[in-house]
Amino acid sequence: MNYTIGELSILAGVSKRTLRYYDQVGILSPNHINESGYRVYTSKEVDLLQQIMFFKEFDITLSEIKEMLLSSNFDQLTTLKKHKINILKKKERIETLLYNLNETIDSIERNKTMKDSKKFEGLKEKLIADNNEKYGSEIKLKYGEVEIEESNDKIRKMSKADYAYAEELGNRILKQLTIAFQTNNPNSEASITLAKMHQEWIQIYWPTYSIEAHKGLVKMYVEDERFASYYDKVVQGGAVFIRDVVLSYLN
Repeated sequence: MNYTIGELSILAGVSKRTLRYYDQVGILSPNHINESGYRVYTSKEVDLLQQIMFFKEFDITLSEIKEMLLSSNFDQLTTLKKHKINILKKKERIETLLYNLNETIDSIERNKTMKDSKKFEGLKEKLIADNNEKYGSEIKLKYGEVEIEESNDKIRKMSKADYAYAEELGNRILKQLTIAFQTNNPNSEASITLAKMHQEWIQIYWPTYSIEAHKGLVKMYVEDERFASYYDKVVQGGAVFIRDVVLSYLN
């Protein structure tokens, strides 16, 4: 079946402007232009548009989508199955959070006591999911999948007190960063305090701690802009400073 750009726009729920842009960047072009000068799309382009919209839902950029679709190694079925697994995991996390929320609301309305262990189930899974979504591929490449899964398991087994302390320590580290940064000295007393706090924070989450792995992590803070932005939002140049502080302390 053939579609004009207007018909495809209505069918897929995307604007004609978006379809024109996809053509402009070379990710989805009409099958042909008819005698009247109208763009004509066939079922082949409809399938391609569906793939593009799927991938966009997975937070994949257009440039990455284009690279995938043009790759000779691209396997549509394998890729979709992989993202289906990710969506099912996300669905499970959302359901856990929703259950946790309903239990909390019910405990308040009925004046019931909610087990402490239940209060943090969804939040722990969200922490794991957020970390994996932001940094998963880089961390797994650097430290290995087994290490990461062991770290995630350690988070899941955290008590209420341990989880709360880890969260509070993370916030204190950011505050200490602003104090130590003002000294402009990685070896100042404030900086040494920062390094010790960071070391303790890492040991809470990691199944096993090593100085070399800790050094590698703070180096990644600078090398990866996503890590860098986390600390640079606290103080400009914060990622570089905390790297220098930790490396100086550990050497």
